[in-house]
Amino acid sequence: LGKQIEAQKLEYDDLSYLHSLIGSASGDRFRKFAQGLTLDNLVYLANKQLDRLHGRYLLKRKDSEGLSLSVLDTWQGDVERDTKTLSGGESFLVSLALALALSDL
Repeated sequence: LGKQIEAQKLEYDDLSYLHSLIGSASGDRFRKFAQGLTLDNLVYLANKQLDRLHGRYLLKRKDSEGLSLSVLDTWQGDVERDTKTLSGGESFLVSLALALALSDL
């Protein structure tokens, strides 16, 4: 009986930890968690496309909690820039890379 209680306690602890990360009554935390995983995959694929297209820029999530992006300029010492500061041509490259990455998802 003691072993069963200990096994159940370990399972409860695991589920409780998972709930603290992604659980909420409305499902918002899980939705954001799932969107974050998808965005990470999209950024990875877009960076592969950017490397093939130009090789200068890399996309990066601004923080692990949010769903916004920034751009690393590898020709300027990996300076992190907001996507709003991109020129028209730079925006086109990033948009094209994201579109191609979406088609690969």
